[in-house]
Amino acid sequence: MCDVLQRAHHAPPPPPQQAQPMSHEESEIRAKISALELEVELSQKKADQMHNVLDTTKEHYTQLERKYDQANALLRNYQTHVEQLKEKDEHYANLVTSLKKLLSIHRVTYVPTVKHTGF
Repeated sequence: MCDVLQRAHHAPPPPPQQAQPMSHEESEIRAKISALELEVELSQKKADQMHNVLDTTKEHYTQLERKYDQANALLRNYQTHVEQLKEKDEHYANLVTSLKKLLSIHRVTYVPTVKHTGF
């Protein structure tokens, strides 16, 4: 039995298997794998492009949002200014009305006085 074990330890390694030609099925599988790898690569490039477009769109949106906020602030300031002008206009209209009344009263009292005094 020792002889058998010794021969098993010293047995020559099996000869290397020679490369067998690829079968038609294996060739089709490798072609499909290559096509899928190419498709994945193209999809990744497309995804990268879309990511760049998204980043650019986000930046543009941020700029537009800032401009919108500035326009709203200008509009609010303008509306406030218009309200102030309306208030002043109303105030001046009231002053003019008051002055007209005073002039009317003054004419009524001044004209007879002038006629009596001769001026």
